[in-house]
Amino acid sequence: MNAQDVRSNETDERFASHRRRHRVRKIPEDRYANHLQMPELVLTPLQRRSLKARAHGLRPVVLLGAAGLTEMVLREIDRALVAHQLVKIKVPLNDRGERAQVATDVAEKLSAAKVQSIGKMIVLFRPCAESEEKQEPGSGVRQRQMNGRARRKKVRE
Repeated sequence: MNAQDVRSNETDERFASHRRRHRVRKIPEDRYANHLQMPELVLTPLQRRSLKARAHGLRPVVLLGAAGLTEMVLREIDRALVAHQLVKIKVPLNDRGERAQVATDVAEKLSAAKVQSIGKMIVLFRPCAESEEKQEPGSGVRQRQMNGRARRKKVRE
């Protein structure tokens, strides 16, 4: 063995301990598989208008790169949809038809609804099943109003 082989063995051991300490956690493939084959969601005009208003102040969460729409980009969009439900995506393609095709592909593959597409921005929405089970939208506001009225009646009496 020469000196160069000895040095390479020492660095391999040093980096091996580093790799053991800083393992990259792999995401199970089946975690995101349930969303990949469902059809695109359809929104009513009222829902679409409400989501457009909510998305107005958002910044893009995912930016498509030079490689285009890859499996890793789809996973990242899926993670963002799971975390936020409403996501803005920036697609840096110059052709309008290609951008529309990318938006449709992403919506179909991730079973999301395409809320709007303005310029190079796409807004997607996918409701979270857990939040629907927990509470109906608007029911908490009604409850607070009822409690406030009930308190005023008690004070007057």
